[in-house]
Amino acid sequence: MKIVGKIGTCKNCGAEFAKKISKQTFCTKKCRFEFLKKPTIQIGVCPVCGKSFLKRNGNHLFCDDNCWFKHTDSKKQIKTQKTVVTATCVICGKLLDRNNQKVCSSPECIKERRKQTHKYHYRGYQPKKPSSVKLTPEMKARIKEIKEINKLRESMDLRPISAGIIQCRMCERDFFSEDITRVKMCEPCKEAANEIETENLAAGGAKQNRRWMM
Repeated sequence: MKIVGKIGTCKNCGAEFAKKISKQTFCTKKCRFEFLKKPTIQIGVCPVCGKSFLKRNGNHLFCDDNCWFKHTDSKKQIKTQKTVVTATCVICGKLLDRNNQKVCSSPECIKERRKQTHKYHYRGYQPKKPSSVKLTPEMKARIKEIKEINKLRESMDLRPISAGIIQCRMCERDFFSEDITRVKMCEPCKEAANEIETENLAAGGAKQNRRWMM
């Protein structure tokens, strides 16, 4: 290493030495280690009583345990203080327990608020009835039953059921569906699809040595 011409004084022993680098502050490594082992004296001020004290470490903030307990008790009191509630129920206007609350705990208000926030927009689907297929008396009776069921479903905020004649997805034949949005295959095609699924599942289970729950 290049020797720098400047002369410095050691922080530990106070002796003068020729600096090897400009940032050198100790004459030898021994002086450096001795200086680092020396306990550093730090004076702190207690935030509770205002007294000055010797710090044991950087986390030592209070002069004694009494001041520490006073500080923690004051924090607990601040947490337990209740905020002034000014919120009212959106439906009935009753004073609420919390400011971030919208509705009171009564079931009528909760049900009404749910209707406002979770609105179901039903699009009435009217299937085109082909000229070749006509509604039988049994089908008409079933449609009347479904209309009565829809009245009950509307009171429970459920999706209404629509029945009619639609085209099968697989064989493209017209058939009577009791729920157009869910039942979109005729009975023969549904049975055939179930058989195909069970065969595929059994084959896959045999290949992978797994037990399939049917």
